[in-house]
Amino acid sequence: MNKTIIFGHSISWNLLLLSLIVACIPFPIKIGNASMIIGVLFVVYQLIVKQIKLDRKKIWSFTIIFPILFFALILISALLSQDIGAGLKQVEKNLLLILMPFILIGIYPPTKLDREFVMRVFSFASIISFFILFIVAIFRIIGGANFDVLFFHELGAFFDLHPVYIAINLCIAIYFLSFYYKKQVPMSRGALIFLILIISFGLFGLFLCASKVVILVFIPLYFIKLLQGALKKNTLSIILLLILLSNVFVFKSSIVSDRFSDGLTFDIETFQPTSEIALSKVFSNEEKEKISDLELRYLMLKIGTFHLQNDGKLLFGYGIGDVQEYIDYYYMQYGLAPGWFEGYNLHNQYLQYLVTYGALGFTLFIIYLIYSLYFAIKNKESLHLFFLILILTIFLFECVLSRNKGIVIFIFMNTFFMMKYENSFIRN
Repeated sequence: MNKTIIFGHSISWNLLLLSLIVACIPFPIKIGNASMIIGVLFVVYQLIVKQIKLDRKKIWSFTIIFPILFFALILISALLSQDIGAGLKQVEKNLLLILMPFILIGIYPPTKLDREFVMRVFSFASIISFFILFIVAIFRIIGGANFDVLFFHELGAFFDLHPVYIAINLCIAIYFLSFYYKKQVPMSRGALIFLILIISFGLFGLFLCASKVVILVFIPLYFIKLLQGALKKNTLSIILLLILLSNVFVFKSSIVSDRFSDGLTFDIETFQPTSEIALSKVFSNEEKEKISDLELRYLMLKIGTFHLQNDGKLLFGYGIGDVQEYIDYYYMQYGLAPGWFEGYNLHNQYLQYLVTYGALGFTLFIIYLIYSLYFAIKNKESLHLFFLILILTIFLFECVLSRNKGIVIFIFMNTFFMMKYENSFIRN
């Protein structure tokens, strides 16, 4: 296949297209979706016009079968929901579960250097995306806005991105650039300084996102990895370790420190859900104002698990089209709605899938996660294992897969690494 030279790397047009797709992931949804549509059309073009056949072993691998099975489950759940329209809206969004693996089957990078090129593109795109958001925030401040625009939800407002997705992208970028990039790219002193500045800026952005669970998982993992490098007298690791420690100054900002301290408090009274409305605990406005992020997730966990069992929905769940209506009803029962938390998911991906699809869908999801963890550990793939630890922990506190960007980053990263293992198995 014809190749071209970009950034000193000889790449095929397939790889160029895949790089375009991953470069768009950290940007607004419309840009990312447009690039994926181009990718799908390109693969279809290759199949029909070029008559290029897909590898059957790849197609029948569990990495590909799972998204298909799970999407089929979502479709069935939507069609069996009372509110089919609401269910089909979720089906449309979850098409990404099968579109991204379909693209990767058609244009998966054949060599290690090609795969690392894709990760470099994603990493720099993530940093550039944050840089644009940062510059926009600075201009807003110059225009008279409060410094709040630099933090959390306001930071991602320009791209309409939730900060947890920005933070996940930055974590992957920082980890890759810190421990993989220098090994593959010959670097002058100037290039090394530039790399250090890029990573430092990414760390700065991670703290501005102020996503508690992401930071609390990332910092220990990153610190341990840097410390290992520092003990081996790796210059880059020593410098980055010092920079990481110096980034603590960001926490001096009252906006960041208050968000962490307030969000992690837990002094709520024991809460027990009930099927008897007359006996329900009804939260007052004053109580709701004091509910911390951690306490809210505790309440959601109790409400979700109790009513799922009490309503006899444990096996098949409430259904993708009806689940939010049920959740909002129970929020109302305890005074958590209206005007407060209606429309909120349960802020726990495992619980959300359990109440939505029941034990059947939940079990399928867990099998896929265990399967992925097993191969990441077996193949000693540090970056994949880091991503899985990060995302699986985030699943405990956020419904990452409830939004377009969460689905894309999860299914792309996991499929990207899993196909690498399966390619190696096929060759062997």
